Amino acid sequence: MKKLLFLIVALALPLLAQPKGKLFIIGGGSRPPYMMEKFIELAGGYDSKIIIIPNASSVPRSEVWDHATEFAKMGCKNVKALYFTKEEADSPENLKEVEGAKAIFFSGGDQVKLKNEVGDGKLFNKIKDIYENGGIVGGTSAGAAIMSKVMITGEELIVKDSEYVFFTVTANNVETKEGFGFLTDVIIDQHFLVRKRQNRLIAATLEHNLPGIGIDEATAIVVEEGRYFTVLGESGVLIINPLTGKRLKDHNGLVSGRDITMHLLMNGDRYDMKTNTILYDQH
Repeated sequence: MKKLLFLIVALALPLLAQPKGKLFIIGGGSRPPYMMEKFIELAGGYDSKIIIIPNASSVPRSEVWDHATEFAKMGCKNVKALYFTKEEADSPENLKEVEGAKAIFFSGGDQVKLKNEVGDGKLFNKIKDIYENGGIVGGTSAGAAIMSKVMITGEELIVKDSEYVFFTVTANNVETKEGFGFLTDVIIDQHFLVRKRQNRLIAATLEHNLPGIGIDEATAIVVEEGRYFTVLGESGVLIINPLTGKRLKDHNGLVSGRDITMHLLMNGDRYDMKTNTILYDQH
């Protein structure tokens, strides 16, 4: 009887842990109006409280102005912004401001700066609560990169010639740090096709043995249940899955592998990040 009860509890835990909210991960660049209309819809409509967190940016007030103006033009009536340093992240004022929020939006800039300043304390736990209880957490550019647990910083550790940024698929070259970890089984990259970031994502996926999701500009993935995503936008999303193959040897510092799977998805395509399969039933 005890064994049966333990089995039932064990099977139920993944269901209990499944987030009720959504992630809205934008690859940077322009944001088509229909994309942001979808964000507003998922947030609960034009009266819902939206919090902008601009800490990734070196000019946060300018960043907030751009995003707040965008939301206001679309009819949003309750858009707020948080301005804080690392030391002020968990202030009573910040924690009070996020009460009742249905959406959080992280601006672009430097994802390492964003992670350092938000931290993993009370404010971050409030943001997680919003996501886990049916709200939406979105971000663009740096605000996209930070969504995964393994976060690409954009820095190279070995090949540091700025003229040839990520010119090769080099072992131990892609710097990663810990992101917010809303997604633990994939690595997110952004500005992907426009800036030709395939080399660094291939290297990162082989290094960490995790699938990579490269989101292009003017394009987003909308994640449900922490598992499924739908592509929304003007360009594509490239998935690199090393789990179908294997990393081979390194030669002169370069990485090699075989049977690595790639998918290029477009607007409306759906994907299951747990089984690493395209969902064709939507077409």
